[in-house]
Amino acid sequence: MAKPLDLCSKDGFYINYDKILQSTTKLDSLQHPNKINTIISFPYDNYFYIISEIYNGGDFNGFFSGKMFLSENTAKYYASQLIDVLKYCHKNKVHHNNVNMNNILFKDKSLKHIVVIFFNLIYLKL
Repeated sequence: MAKPLDLCSKDGFYINYDKILQSTTKLDSLQHPNKINTIISFPYDNYFYIISEIYNGGDFNGFFSGKMFLSENTAKYYASQLIDVLKYCHKNKVHHNNVNMNNILFKDKSLKHIVVIFFNLIYLKL
């Protein structure tokens, strides 16, 4: 029986490649307009790379930089997209564990649609 490939992180912890592959496969199987869409995932030189679609609208952190507040309707609009994608993922046993303004991107410069990125693959409930 072959030993699964282990990847060593910078902090010295080993992460099982098979677990990461299972996690990325599970994440890729979920289709939602507000979830990151990956194209390919692969290990290389003790790192695991995930190539996704290009989202060029910036992140929430940049969007809110310098803004004092949003209108109630705008806040509801973005919150409803975020809640919808998180409910969908939780229903499918995928938990984000690190929702913050840097992990929410705008799909494009229109700033109409958000995408949640950087799912902690270790925490996916397989």
